[in-house]
Amino acid sequence: MANTIDITFLGTSSAQPSVTRNHSSLAVRINGYTWLFDAGEGTQRQLMFSTLKLGKINKVFITHLHGDHVYGLPGLICTLTAALNPQNHNDNNNNADENEEVGNDAGIKDPKTTPCLEVYGPEGLRKYLRCALTFTYSRLPIYYRVHEFIMPKNDVESIRKDSPSFQQDYLNMRDKFSDQIKSDFLHPDELMGENIQPDDNGYYLDVLSIEQILNSNNNNNSNNQEQKKNSIKKKFKNNPIHDLMKVHATYIRHSVPTLGYVLEEHGIEGNIKLDLVQPLLLKNKEALAKQGIKQPFALIKDLKKGNIINLPDGTVLDPKDVITPVKQRKIVILGDTFNPSKIEPLAQNPTILVHEATNMYEGEEEEEKEKEITEEKNNDNNDNNNENDIINQFSSLTLSPAEQYRQKVISRGHSIPEMAGAFAKKLNAKYLILNHFSSRYSSLNHMGIIQPPWNNPNLKNELKKYCQFQNQDNKQQPLLPYPINYEKRDLLSEEEKLQLKKSSSKNKNINTITTDNSNSNSNNNDNNDNNYELSLEDQKLIKDWETMEKIRRKAASTFHPPSLNHIILADDYLQVECNREKVDTTSSSSKSKNNKNNNDEEKEKDNQTIPIYMGWNQDLI
Repeated sequence: MANTIDITFLGTSSAQPSVTRNHSSLAVRINGYTWLFDAGEGTQRQLMFSTLKLGKINKVFITHLHGDHVYGLPGLICTLTAALNPQNHNDNNNNADENEEVGNDAGIKDPKTTPCLEVYGPEGLRKYLRCALTFTYSRLPIYYRVHEFIMPKNDVESIRKDSPSFQQDYLNMRDKFSDQIKSDFLHPDELMGENIQPDDNGYYLDVLSIEQILNSNNNNNSNNQEQKKNSIKKKFKNNPIHDLMKVHATYIRHSVPTLGYVLEEHGIEGNIKLDLVQPLLLKNKEALAKQGIKQPFALIKDLKKGNIINLPDGTVLDPKDVITPVKQRKIVILGDTFNPSKIEPLAQNPTILVHEATNMYEGEEEEEKEKEITEEKNNDNNDNNNENDIINQFSSLTLSPAEQYRQKVISRGHSIPEMAGAFAKKLNAKYLILNHFSSRYSSLNHMGIIQPPWNNPNLKNELKKYCQFQNQDNKQQPLLPYPINYEKRDLLSEEEKLQLKKSSSKNKNINTITTDNSNSNSNNNDNNDNNYELSLEDQKLIKDWETMEKIRRKAASTFHPPSLNHIILADDYLQVECNREKVDTTSSSSKSKNNKNNNDEEKEKDNQTIPIYMGWNQDLI
């Protein structure tokens, strides 16, 4: 059973990075081992600043082949495979000399004993990686292997049908270029991956089982039984969670072939109530020993398998009575999409749904005004017998500005917050994490580089001594300059400053009116709270906060969560824990009795958010 699962966002921007957001990437960590989803440009640098360990990443899943999701993958693979050096991970590599360095030209790599980085993604990923690594003269200390999800023909046809003419020309050019690359030519450090075929419904179920089949085939080809044993041990040394999680996938709608992934916990037996089981097993210890059961606690495994245990003293241990069931955790990670409905059957009741919210309509909603205008136009149309005029006037008023904007976003293959919230509602998701924001939406919790404390008196005295000592020994050399902190450059444009000054003056007027109209009995402290001025940087921060909260509220308008805490706005280095829930086994009668007492507790639980942290390494800042 997987104990700990958390998600770390390494990049939350779309299309291009911003000052506060990197290109798309997120990591799911399960019992300390990490699976990476997408690798936009700069991902490996984000990993350096995070609390994740490079050597624990053993799988990469790509959603689609847009550059902001894959440009960082070739370099990242070079870094990861070095972190997964066979000397660090294979203790029993009989073919390698302990003192021999494993380098690019080392002839000791063996597919049966050397670890392999597993990469999953859409068609074309294998050739992209192969070309990138080959033409950059890149060699790897271990192997990598790419498994591609073969797209159903009807999905391919629908993408071409929905694509504009210029994109169809590009797709044709891409196919011709792809045909020119020999499919049987492998990179020297590449193992041939699988072409994963969909089932009749277009789903790819339990895709990790492919690795076990491939590894078992390699082991069967070995004649040496000892080598088989070592091979199995090494192949799965980096994969201790194969039996804890299942991964399913399917294609969802975007401007290019895009995958959605479902990570589902399985093999959950529940938690044994040791306070009930332990005394009974110890009580029957001697009697069980006479029956050949020397360790009474070994019976716990049978309980977890669902077997009823009859103890020698007549006590019956029923799994239903001594095991607290727990819910399966499920994480749904969607690539860029405007319609992920295909994944619905696989993704029902997720603990966490990660959904894009690239753009938001930022204009004011004027639905009431639009209704009034529509009624006036319709009244005028009653006096006008020209049917064409009626149709034209009606069609121009049927779509609100917000709806027009939504259709514009959809035409680009993306979603707005309301669409993400509606899909979370369909799936009955517990938590919705909004991700993949336009670069104009600033992150509020981005990592700020801390300046060295050069003005610290102790540090200053120590550096002064060092500088004087160095200058005495090297009189002919220029004097060592004392380090200083450079001034922070203003990131606000002149236009932003002007807008913020205008909004600041409006706020001052509002505060003045409020103070003038206040009651004579009002507290002086309340008046003093209105007498302050915000710096331009603080004003921009407040404005960014208002924008992001508007995104959250728009998603909530269609999701209807128990509290806004169930909608999380992704930031770079944001770390979210995916906790397991216990199943409520209380009978319906006892529930009704305790309803009054539990209402307050349930409301309090709803208002509590899932554990969230900032997962960057402060020691590196």
